[in-house]
Amino acid sequence: MGVRFKDSVDAASLPEPDVLAAEAMSELTEALRELNGLMQALGAGDQAQAQNDLLTEVLGLGERV
Repeated sequence: MGVRFKDSVDAASLPEPDVLAAEAMSELTEALRELNGLMQALGAGDQAQAQNDLLTEVLGLGERV
């Protein structure tokens, strides 16, 4: 008999992996927007832009097909 947690989730009731991934990407995007705003408010606009440029390069966001 395994350990059961009160808040455990049945894997069969979870959304499909692509849905979970899309939700995670959405949350990460919002977090990055908030961090960017914070950096701008703190006067670190140049550093924020450098991070945006890096993400654009790494994620291939500038390459639209």
